[in-house]
Amino acid sequence: DDGWTIQTNQAAYNGGVANAKAWVEINKADVLLEVDAITSATADKGVGLIFRYVNAENYLFVVIRTTAAGWGHRVYKVVDNVQTQLYSNDIVIAATTTVKLKVLLQGSSLKTYHDGVLKADLTETNHQTATKHGLFAWDTGVTDYRWDTFKVRDYAADATGEQNLSIQDFYLGGRELINRADQVDAPSTDPPRIDHIDLIPMGDVQSKARLWLLEDQAKVD
Repeated sequence: DDGWTIQTNQAAYNGGVANAKAWVEINKADVLLEVDAITSATADKGVGLIFRYVNAENYLFVVIRTTAAGWGHRVYKVVDNVQTQLYSNDIVIAATTTVKLKVLLQGSSLKTYHDGVLKADLTETNHQTATKHGLFAWDTGVTDYRWDTFKVRDYAADATGEQNLSIQDFYLGGRELINRADQVDAPSTDPPRIDHIDLIPMGDVQSKARLWLLEDQAKVD
């Protein structure tokens, strides 16, 4: 509604409503939220993510904005229609730049990342159980807002507090690793070839991951 569209496989906002939102019900409050946010060519316009959305008067959001003065990366909460700034980092962001935004939500812990660098590390109890998350457009009259590769994932942690690692895709020679029956009998004549590995850490970007590849009982760590 209100100007949200899909253009060349990217979410776009061309409407005239300030603080425009496009959210999806995930049924989980603790999530890893990611997007490639493409900044506007128009100065002083902001693009971001909305999370733990309750209704139009209660939600949280992170926004980046292109200004010569370096308005940068900011986090806000909205409670009973009152907007409060929680974090500000006045970095300069160029127009039509793609910034990888990430939000980690676990209980009252709220962390935001800007191109893989931790920015906000907050404790926020408002809307802690809300389960709607999505896209956020700060200003009106913008024709070039863009969002790409939007992802929302469950944020899980085991009893020790270590974040679990989820393997989204793992292919060897174009075949899924879990379906290796065709390779078992002749590994030497048809050795595995790694096309790509996409590991999604369900925790801080500093979390470590270890990958073991087994071929003829030899281990590569």
